[in-house]
Amino acid sequence: MIRFAGGQMTVFDQNGNPVPVYLPISTASASWPLSLLGGNPGPSVIGALVIPNIQTQATSLSASLSLGTNSSGLATAALQVPIASQSTAAWSYVQSGSNWVAQSVTVTPALSGATSSHTFQFANLNWNNNATNNAARAAAGSTVQAPPSPVTTSPGALPTPAADPAPAATGPTFVASNCNTNVYDLGGAQNVAFLHGLNSTSCSWGEMANWLNSDFRFKTEVIPSLETGAGIATQGQELISEMNSVGGSGYIFVGHSQGGLAARYAAQYFQNLQTTTGESTPVFGVVTVDTPHQGTPAAAVLQPITTVGFAAAGLELWQQLGCSLPTDNWGCYFAAALTGASPLLAGAVWSPLSGALTDLSPGSAALNSLNSDALTGGAPENFKQAAIIGQTPWQFDEVRWIEEFILGHVGCDGPSTYCCDPDTSLCGENAVATGVRTFWDELVITVIILEIEQVTWCLFDDNCPCIPPPGIQAAINFLLKIIVWMEIPDYAWNVAVNGSLVNLASDALVPVPSQYYPASTASNYYLPVADSHSGALRSVIDRAQLDSILAAAPFDVPTQSGCGFSVSGSPITFTGNGGTDSFAVTTGAGCYWNAVSQTSWISVTSAGNGSSDGTVSFSAAANPVTVPRQGTIKVGNGASSAFFTVNEQGACYYSLSEGPVVAVPPGGATNTVEVTTASTDCPWSAVSNAAWLTITAGGIGTGSGSFT
Repeated sequence: MIRFAGGQMTVFDQNGNPVPVYLPISTASASWPLSLLGGNPGPSVIGALVIPNIQTQATSLSASLSLGTNSSGLATAALQVPIASQSTAAWSYVQSGSNWVAQSVTVTPALSGATSSHTFQFANLNWNNNATNNAARAAAGSTVQAPPSPVTTSPGALPTPAADPAPAATGPTFVASNCNTNVYDLGGAQNVAFLHGLNSTSCSWGEMANWLNSDFRFKTEVIPSLETGAGIATQGQELISEMNSVGGSGYIFVGHSQGGLAARYAAQYFQNLQTTTGESTPVFGVVTVDTPHQGTPAAAVLQPITTVGFAAAGLELWQQLGCSLPTDNWGCYFAAALTGASPLLAGAVWSPLSGALTDLSPGSAALNSLNSDALTGGAPENFKQAAIIGQTPWQFDEVRWIEEFILGHVGCDGPSTYCCDPDTSLCGENAVATGVRTFWDELVITVIILEIEQVTWCLFDDNCPCIPPPGIQAAINFLLKIIVWMEIPDYAWNVAVNGSLVNLASDALVPVPSQYYPASTASNYYLPVADSHSGALRSVIDRAQLDSILAAAPFDVPTQSGCGFSVSGSPITFTGNGGTDSFAVTTGAGCYWNAVSQTSWISVTSAGNGSSDGTVSFSAAANPVTVPRQGTIKVGNGASSAFFTVNEQGACYYSLSEGPVVAVPPGGATNTVEVTTASTDCPWSAVSNAAWLTITAGGIGTGSGSFT
């Protein structure tokens, strides 16, 4: 929902909460284009929406009038209004009592080489007439601002957004080594392999793998880097070789995008091998995420759109808006993103992917073979199957994809690193797409307000035909052109992705129907509001769905929340001088844990985390006061915990009954000195530091005593 009031736009989510809209650079303007309306656009908007005399209105506008009757038997009127620059506005009204109430207006701007129309509808209209205020506003005149002049410049570099802070690891941590294949022994109960998609590497799993490691008790974890531009069969064979090399059984393959197809290829191969040779299959099940099981139209047609169309549309939008910097407004930011995306996508994305794109085209031989169970000798897949189907809000999907390939890398550690999470950061795809979409909404609202005001002027204009302020129509034509140039790449992208102008349901790259697992035995999980295809592996939405799938039947992966913990030797007691010690942690296989001191005077001196059984070393500082104290070390994973208790006695202070100097005659002497301590637990010893002094009694004690 969008509210326009007091010259400001406010966006609300479906729960009625305001949605903050920011540019990644905080200094950017957020008030344009609403500032075009000025402080006093003109008379009340109600003037054009509620008309006492439709014939008088038509005459004042030099409009053609058509009368009729709707399906409810109410009288209707259609006004075709000629306006400047060969644009048109078609108004429709329905009679309500003695008035005519507007139902819609369709505005068609004059464009060179293109046609476009926008229809605005009105509903639930209530009004009160206030002729005095209307006349006062009309008399004040219009303060509509002139739109900016076109420029001939081109966008420069996009601004660098602030990167998200690195997430704190809570369990075994996947650290990609140059984005190569990585294999880990996590000590748990379930083997798993995470497979990347097109134009990606093992690094794409960096965040999601760590999330899932903190949720589940995995054993062998394989995160391979497959040949990214290769076809399905090539990637599948590479995966087969990797699994034969690592060994093990009962793996769950979790594949994103084309990685889901490679997972199915390898799983079908192992199933067929088991059938023909009796050799056990290492695959227990396959889970796919945003996988194009039926292909994607984008594989065939998206390259020219992104490499040529984006550049042309971005440059036209930039120049028409009169931009000087990408941060002038969201439209300039969108234009810079479109223009900046073109060379990067041409060189880094499309050129090395020809083999994969052929296989990913709908109806390809590779997909037909995979989906007809040809690799299993015609037998259906007998391993467990599940699929996550993501649907992203369709409007300005291309912004999400561009953000993942450009903004998501800016200021990061390299082209394989993303530093803008889709859901939680100001440079993430949700924030950027919302900003562009809200800017478009502001354009639309500004146009309809100006259009209504233009017609309303005629109620207060003595001229016939009416002559509205010329700045209003200039602003309308300008804004409509900007709207069209924003819509051209948006619709081109969605048609390319979905192969249709009608069904625009996709994850911004793969149509929703294509993501359904093509087997009657599969479980499909539909996410109606998901992050984009490229952002899925850093999405908290997809993480929650993967958690649900893996933890439930038929996969039943043991979770970290099912781990229990116990510690040995608790409690332990130190004197007031403190000390060091260690204790054993006992838990289940693959259960990760962190050991954290709950007080400042106890320090964990060994590694503060581990998996399965382990040992924690710690030290306790000396107690500075005579009052005993108690502290704990918490060991657990957040879901369950155990506590090791440390008791420490009070500080030990000593006083002597004689001294500090005792005089002894030349012939020698024997003397007894009383020792007083702060508590009965304080230890002490009396030691001579000279050969002519000898401790003859009481050389050591605890609590008060004496020595001779």
